[in-house]
Amino acid sequence: MDNHSEGNHGHHNTYHETKMDNVGTFCPAATHVVNHNNYNLPLPPKDINALCANSEEPSGQAAEVILLRKDFNFDEIHRKIAASEEVLIFGLGCTVTINLMYDKYINLQSIDQHISFLFMDSEGCAVKIAAYREGNPVKDVRKQYRKNWSKIQALAEKFPGKIHFKKIDYLPPYNLFIFNPGQDNAELYVHIAGWKSASTDGRPLIVLHKQYHSYWFQYFLSEFKRMWNLPCCVMNKMP
Repeated sequence: MDNHSEGNHGHHNTYHETKMDNVGTFCPAATHVVNHNNYNLPLPPKDINALCANSEEPSGQAAEVILLRKDFNFDEIHRKIAASEEVLIFGLGCTVTINLMYDKYINLQSIDQHISFLFMDSEGCAVKIAAYREGNPVKDVRKQYRKNWSKIQALAEKFPGKIHFKKIDYLPPYNLFIFNPGQDNAELYVHIAGWKSASTDGRPLIVLHKQYHSYWFQYFLSEFKRMWNLPCCVMNKMP
């Protein structure tokens, strides 16, 4: 993939893609001096690590390495949830995540995590578009989302102050999983939505680390917070 553009300082930047197992790495300005360092293509792991260590915001000369994965593993997600103090989750219906969490947590006496769910309003207008995108009847999608809502309600009642949830009348273009957003080692997964795609694998999964991708991490975190704080969001009650 070659895409040529002019940087803010007159440099001719070239975007290249390198492959490492299941990871696609997109590196801007790799053929020029980046932060006073020269990099050659294809990028070896040591150069990728060096670029990842740059915490500057994107600019005409700053390069950020963004990891793209095509595998999405819910076991991995739930291991990260279990290991985190705070988790923010945003998605369409969060069906798999909610069901796995419900089955695990409903029999526990206490949990350590603070988990906030933001997902689509089963009674809103956007669910019709979601059903069309999924290729499923609207009534079936509404029914599933109502089940998800009731399970989160049950967990919130069992663990007051630990489980929070809201719903929004909006069709999200991605799912977000944000682990420990207030800590320096925070991670953020952006799982891009697909057209009539039932499988979670194969769709782009963007992995962001707060210490390496501060600009984009804060961008998606701010998106979550703005949607969460909308006055129209329905919070912690049954529809």
